[in-house]
Amino acid sequence: MSYPTEEEIQHQRRVIREAYPRLFDAIEEQLRYVGEHLRTGERAYETTYDLVLSGHLARGSKTAMGVITLCEYGYGELAQSALRSLGETMVSAYYMSLDPEPRAERFDAYGRLEAIQSYRFLERMGWQAEVETPEHLRDEDWIAAVEAQFPRRVDGWMQEPMNRVIDAIAPCWQDEAQGEEQFRRVAEILHFFGDRHSHIGTTDTADLLRVEEGRPVLHLGPGKKWVAQSLTVAAWVYGQIFDLWAEHFEAPDLESWRRRWRLLLARCQTLNPEAVAGVGRNDPCPCGSGFKYKRCHADLMR
Repeated sequence: MSYPTEEEIQHQRRVIREAYPRLFDAIEEQLRYVGEHLRTGERAYETTYDLVLSGHLARGSKTAMGVITLCEYGYGELAQSALRSLGETMVSAYYMSLDPEPRAERFDAYGRLEAIQSYRFLERMGWQAEVETPEHLRDEDWIAAVEAQFPRRVDGWMQEPMNRVIDAIAPCWQDEAQGEEQFRRVAEILHFFGDRHSHIGTTDTADLLRVEEGRPVLHLGPGKKWVAQSLTVAAWVYGQIFDLWAEHFEAPDLESWRRRWRLLLARCQTLNPEAVAGVGRNDPCPCGSGFKYKRCHADLMR
């Protein structure tokens, strides 16, 4: 069994950062843009939907940061679990947008149900004294009324199986660049990631065992597996969450943001050797990002 030293961990972090600069930049530039936009813009939160949609953006931002951190330290397989959460945040936000205020109220109500379940669990485990529980969370009539709103707990606040939710929101992606086919492809990837890594992840678990010089060795350290894929999908999913938020709040620079975002996503594309044949280092990159080839895909094609 080998566990990496701090020096080895930091070395691997630098190696991964240098291997995928475009992919880290695609998601980190979005986070910087969102942070700046939130700091400088003024907006009124007048409805429950305003608040809940903003909560989705906050959760998406924090989860995207988690994906980046896991990837840069070489834990791409664990980043996929966080990416599944990021994807579900996107799905939840778009499903809510189809009937904003009623569904935001339902989301808020489900939050109360989760609070009930959390306090009950903490009390059952002996981790929280009953006197710490808010009064209304010990009111059985109030609790029964909340629970009655959600007869199918497995389907969460939406009370629909995920395949129906996906079908319901797919028409939100209609334009040529971000069409429904692209959305369904990403949804399939997120489902695949979740099945593999939200559970035991059999293949990746087996990959941690090696036989060296006739002896089994468990490898606990980082690597590049699944890093590029996780960053690429995160850049697409997180951008969708902010785009929905910016459109709802009528951000004045919405079209400028969308152009920049699509250029960032273009840099995440994989190009085959035929696509770059004859392209000079100072020529525009064939991916369509607008960058010179030497500052875009040249590093990957090497």
